[in-house]
Amino acid sequence: MKYTVYTLYSPDYDKIYIGYTSDLDSRMRSHNEKGTKGWTVKYRPWKLVFTEKFETKGEAMKREKELKSLRGRVYVWVKVNLSSSNKWNTKIYDRGKSLSYSDKQARMLSDHK
Repeated sequence: MKYTVYTLYSPDYDKIYIGYTSDLDSRMRSHNEKGTKGWTVKYRPWKLVFTEKFETKGEAMKREKELKSLRGRVYVWVKVNLSSSNKWNTKIYDRGKSLSYSDKQARMLSDHK
């Protein structure tokens, strides 16, 4: 069984969500249509920004944890901004604290995975 780490973006609310699953289609339906409770229900609709495939659940969980770190969230926001036509969103959230990054800093971080 393969696992997918995925990142969602809510353009209406400017939010990101990072998760992993073994069935991405079903999970996307849950996030956007079927789910009736949970954090992602409040910020619909969600757009799939990028995915990464892994052979084991452990590898997927490790990558999800990396992406949820501050450095990982900066990387994710860079991906979100590259996938949209919007101006760079340089506001990064870390446990309720708003941090700002210049466009140059965000681009530098995107080059260093």
